[in-house]
Amino acid sequence: MTSQVASRPSRRGPGAHRPVPAEAREELFSCVAFRVGGEEYAIDIQMVLEITRPLKVTSVGRAPHWIEGIVNLREHVLPVVDLSRRLGAEPDPARAAERRIIVARTRGQIVGFIVDGVREVLRVPSSMIDPAPRAIKGRDASFLARVARLGERLVVVLDVGLLLSAEEEADLRGGGWHTTRTGRPGGGDAA
Repeated sequence: MTSQVASRPSRRGPGAHRPVPAEAREELFSCVAFRVGGEEYAIDIQMVLEITRPLKVTSVGRAPHWIEGIVNLREHVLPVVDLSRRLGAEPDPARAAERRIIVARTRGQIVGFIVDGVREVLRVPSSMIDPAPRAIKGRDASFLARVARLGERLVVVLDVGLLLSAEEEADLRGGGWHTTRTGRPGGGDAA
C-alpha cells in the first residue's frame, strides 16, 4: 500500500530548522481507500479493525439482498455486507482475485464489508476534505459523508456508522446476526 503524507521538517545542521509549511501543521484525516464497482471510496481508518481475504460465507435465508451472509472470523460470527449491492453498483468481475473484506465497527456491532479491492491508506489534510454535496446524498444515501480532494482525484468517504440504518442494525442483531463467540449464528456460549 502507498500513502500520501504531508511533509515533515528536516534539520540542516545543529539547531537549524526550516520553517514548517502550513500543510505539515494541518491535521490529517487517515482513511482506507478501496474500489467498489469501478468507483473509489474510503472509510475512516479508526473504524477499521482489519482487512482480510474473502472467507467462506454462509448464506442466510430471508436476509436483505445486500447481505452476503455470515462468516466465522476467529470464533466470531459476523454479518457480511456486499458493498457493491449496498451502494447499487455492479461488482467488477475482472477484480475477483482482489476482493477483500474490511472488518469495521459500525454504531452497534462489527460487520464485514466486501469490496472489489483495497487500494491504499490515505492521509489527507483536513483542508482537502469537503462535505458530500447534498445532491448525491439523498434520503437513502446519508452514509455518503465527505469527499477527499487529491489533485484531480476525488474519493467519496463513507460514514461506516451510517451504512446500516439503526433499524437495519437492529434487524441484524435481532435476526441472529449479532457477533457471537461460537460458530453458530445467534447462539450463546457453546455447551
